[in-house]
Amino acid sequence: MKRDEMQTVTPEIRAYLDRIGFQGPLDGSAQTLAALQQAHVTSIPCGVTAS
Repeated sequence: MKRDEMQTVTPEIRAYLDRIGFQGPLDGSAQTLAALQQAHVTSIPCGVTAS
């Protein structure tokens, strides 16, 4: 993501990135997408419980 696009990250997106602990670039690359997904799945419970 270009520097001017980085400045348009909304407070909601910033809160989400903080919640999942993502500190990487937001450049739209496959590597960034994989890192975002990894951060999400290891930080946000899915809500499924074992019976």
